[in-house]
Amino acid sequence: AYITGHVICFMNVGTNQRRYLHGRDDGGVGAIALSDDGEYFAVAERSFSEKPNVYIYTFKDMKLYRILRKGTEKGFAAVKFSPHQKNHLAALGCAPDYLLTVWDWTNERLLLKCKAYGQDVYDIRWGQFPGMLTSVGSGHIRFWKMALTFTGLKLQGDIGKFGATELSDILGYVELPDGKVVTGTEYGRLLLWEGVFVKVELMRGSEADPRKIESLPHEKAIDVLFLDKEDGCIVSGGDDGFLRWWPIEDTDEAEADYDLGILEYGISMRHEVRIPPIGEEFDHFAPAHIHHVSRNADNSIWLIQDTRNGIVWRYEKDHDVCIPMLQSHSGPVTGSLLMPLHSGLMVSGGLDGTIRTYNVTADKDHEIFLDRRPGVGVTCLSAVPTPADPHRRTICAGYTDGTIRVMVVCKDGFVLAQALKPHTAPVRQIAYSEDGKLMATLGADNNVFFFRVQGLEEHAVPIGFVVIPCQINSFSWHPDIGRILLSLQDGTLLELMKPIVDDIDNTESYHIKLDYRTVVPEIPEPEESEDEEEEEDEENEGGDGAEGGEIDPLAALTGGEDDGEGKKKKKKKKEEEKKQAEDEDDDEHGKEVVPNTISKATYIQDDGTDRVFFVGTGTYTGGLWECSLEPGDIQSIEKAPLESRTPAPSMSILRKKLPKGVVVTHLSISPSGRFLFVGFVDGRLWILPVNNTNVHSCISVADSIAGAVMTVFADEAERMLVIGAADGTLSALQWNAEESHVAAGRLLNERDLNMKEIAETMTGSMPEIIPADVEEDWDLPSCENPGFCSFARDISDPNQYSIQDAKLKTEQDHAKAQAEQKKTRVRERVLEVRTELEELQAKNQQIPNNKLSMAELSIDQEYLSFLAKDMERQIEDVNFELAWSVEFHERGLQKLRDHFLSRVDFERIEVLGFRSPHRVSTFRTPAMSQELQSALGRLHELIFSADRDSDNEHDNENDLGSPTGRSEGG
Repeated sequence: AYITGHVICFMNVGTNQRRYLHGRDDGGVGAIALSDDGEYFAVAERSFSEKPNVYIYTFKDMKLYRILRKGTEKGFAAVKFSPHQKNHLAALGCAPDYLLTVWDWTNERLLLKCKAYGQDVYDIRWGQFPGMLTSVGSGHIRFWKMALTFTGLKLQGDIGKFGATELSDILGYVELPDGKVVTGTEYGRLLLWEGVFVKVELMRGSEADPRKIESLPHEKAIDVLFLDKEDGCIVSGGDDGFLRWWPIEDTDEAEADYDLGILEYGISMRHEVRIPPIGEEFDHFAPAHIHHVSRNADNSIWLIQDTRNGIVWRYEKDHDVCIPMLQSHSGPVTGSLLMPLHSGLMVSGGLDGTIRTYNVTADKDHEIFLDRRPGVGVTCLSAVPTPADPHRRTICAGYTDGTIRVMVVCKDGFVLAQALKPHTAPVRQIAYSEDGKLMATLGADNNVFFFRVQGLEEHAVPIGFVVIPCQINSFSWHPDIGRILLSLQDGTLLELMKPIVDDIDNTESYHIKLDYRTVVPEIPEPEESEDEEEEEDEENEGGDGAEGGEIDPLAALTGGEDDGEGKKKKKKKKEEEKKQAEDEDDDEHGKEVVPNTISKATYIQDDGTDRVFFVGTGTYTGGLWECSLEPGDIQSIEKAPLESRTPAPSMSILRKKLPKGVVVTHLSISPSGRFLFVGFVDGRLWILPVNNTNVHSCISVADSIAGAVMTVFADEAERMLVIGAADGTLSALQWNAEESHVAAGRLLNERDLNMKEIAETMTGSMPEIIPADVEEDWDLPSCENPGFCSFARDISDPNQYSIQDAKLKTEQDHAKAQAEQKKTRVRERVLEVRTELEELQAKNQQIPNNKLSMAELSIDQEYLSFLAKDMERQIEDVNFELAWSVEFHERGLQKLRDHFLSRVDFERIEVLGFRSPHRVSTFRTPAMSQELQSALGRLHELIFSADRDSDNEHDNENDLGSPTGRSEGG
């Protein structure tokens, strides 16, 4: 079983049959667990509107059996059934509470609750002894015990002490038969714990002498550890792509040398397997990041989750065979498209560097083929319009290295039509104008590059780029007149005029300037009403989320109904509690000032006016706003440069209250212009009818913690919706846009509508999606004959010049090449003269009499003297020019010596052994200050003076003690 957003898939590995279960809460599924007897499974969910639950299902018929409530605030990270008490279950919560709860799940009774840790927690497992648990997470491991005290049953947790061992996050761990625990680390070492202390650091020993340390167990983080009892080994897997077997006996007997302070202990490695295997078949795959391993009952088949390549590998242990079983994006999905003339053909791109094609009408195995480019990620996708591609099967993709690639979809792969590099930073957005004649790309370098669109052979011809002296968050084309709207980080909207190709001269540089107008949206003073408070609370409740593959009709139209006096009081009470909590938080931490920024903006396409929808942060947060661009006058770029622009104020109107404190990550408009798509960081998507923004549909398909909505795309008929999220979730949904639009219009004028009838109408008239056959229905050409002449050269060099740099630096490179050619010719002439002189000198030496001296061979002695004097003068000039710089650096060096070295009597020196890991070192001893040294000198003088006085007194006493005043011998 595996989790995808809100859906759990149960797959029979042998028959490939699958069953699906949709989550019940609105934040996605956090963890699942199967009971030891296989009769029940637990689904621990997440929620952004209320406290999530743990649902217990029967495995055979997948019916809900029990519900465990109020276990955490936002979501669960792990859940496990107890192998000792069949009715016990442990669940571990995520931020912000990180609660560990133990349940009697058969009676839906909470037994114990305790805060697991103050930072991220990853996993919880029951120990091999009853009442024992172990939790791991960020920088810690904690050993728990269910203890019976005089006040009842309690959870007692002891934090593991790393001691002299480097602190590490812990994800993988395993308990040995005698109770010791072995954990992995993020730096590739294995730690053996005894009690709450690190007993020894396990290292990889050499084959000849295991006690001789050869290297680390793994080169990178170790995320997986489990026991292979058949082989008597501990199996470790990590970020370096290797599974390695370590004998349990050697691990258990490991002892550190505490006398010498050496915790490292070498053990032998019995076996290793690389995932994927090394060979031509898997050359295009990077080494796996092994995140999880699941095994069948007889330990013959292992399913290995590879989060780097986005693959679940099937490893047959007996035959040592490894093959990919499931594939998907291994990171955020940044682009998604539906091909309008090929029903069910979907294309997606992700930061893992892959572009994938799917047949979403198929029952299973939707993926058809992919394009993989290691080292770069796909940041955005856009469909090529009809004028350039009448067959509508071409896409344009932006990459993290600033490259864009135009690719044609064929039945057996992609064909590259063009590759360009307009930016020196990641491409953030690609969009075509409404008439399909222009294309614009936005880069993280805050440049907007314009292209003239042609056919497929030479698809995009560069026009030029505009440099904006501010961060650009997004842009949008005007649907009619071809202007482009920029959302800026400084809280303003900037509209660039349409570039006129014939008036632009880009022979020397692609840097162009366009006239513009700019406005700064102003919002009215907040006026809270009871209806608005109800609506906001209703939105935050999230009761309108859809669970499955279709949009829930009952959830499609919410937000403006009066639900009774009792519900009003309840909402008002919640609002008062919320305000009180906010006031308390402000008193403790103070108010944080958030700058005004506009993150997303789009034109309103209903009446052709200059009105726009936008969202942002600061004063714009928590709302969908509408403003007009008309107050801004068109400015000449020559008279008013962008650096000194003055935005005109434009009054805004609040069209829709959005969830407070939830960042908007996507804003776009549907192909018909009738709907607005608003995606949030918590994985939900709102669909707002433009004719009535008081109502909305809410869809939750991604994880509420890591599943920010990145891309939303609707087909031209608005029958299907594709949503891509940051957690790698890619969902295709059926959508009844026509009935949603009609119902929204009715709700604008009629208040007393039967929602059940509307839901039945929407369900009954849901557009039918006909399954498509790749070969017969799509009629795609092959890659060998794609339907156009493909002579495109790909860009594989990461250091290749961008379009602008290539134009500028080509001239520079040409000038440098000419200079180098001239230098080469001079060097060759000097070499010829030198060779001729050497030949003459050799002939002169062969003459027996009357040889010429070196002075006589010199034609002009005065010229040589002049050259020597000129060289001395040039050396003096250089010394004079560099005198200040030399003095400056010498003074700086002397100051560094005075500060760091003159104050030290002895530096630290470390000596390492050649044949042992032993090392000894001296101490860095600082010198005493001049004041202390002078004071110490005076003290020594006083001591010596006192000693001399004492000696004199002693001598005087001896003289006085004699009767004659002399010694007896005198």
